[in-house]
Amino acid sequence: MLDLGCGTGVFLDQLTRQGVNVSGVDDNPASVKYAQLQGLNATLQDGLSYLDEHPASFDAIHCSHLVEHLPFDQLQSCIEKIARALVPGGIAVLVFPDPESIRSQLLGFWRDPDHVRFYHPDTLELLANAAGLDLEFNSQYHQPRSVVGFTPYPPEELPEVNESLREVGRCFRWCG
Repeated sequence: MLDLGCGTGVFLDQLTRQGVNVSGVDDNPASVKYAQLQGLNATLQDGLSYLDEHPASFDAIHCSHLVEHLPFDQLQSCIEKIARALVPGGIAVLVFPDPESIRSQLLGFWRDPDHVRFYHPDTLELLANAAGLDLEFNSQYHQPRSVVGFTPYPPEELPEVNESLREVGRCFRWCG
């Protein structure tokens, strides 16, 4: 499995602890060094060139909060390269900010100067289909949408895992 844009290795660490054969790639030297100091398999390289060098190499590719850093032409190229780097039947999981969330729009997205733009899930689905990938799950279609108030305090009890998270978990169960 590949963690594309692995950052400091948070996801790499979790999968490694589960015994999953996982590697990560990121272009931030400080982040990769931090991941490597934890003993994680992280490579310092541009993710798109890394994908070019590893055709049909991965059963799964996880890409969390990377696409919003890419201009559209690079996003399209990234999706195509992900499709080529997967073995037949492989799974790609992309996580990115919800463009329909006013909370995301107002409270955090633009704090990162490297963010280029929000992408709607429909846009990513269209690009993925054009690259030969089939959508298995889209949280926009499955998660209940509601407007709630903001609170500065965490919940006293953790909420039950909703169906969206169960689906994402199902995608990764085969890994470990």
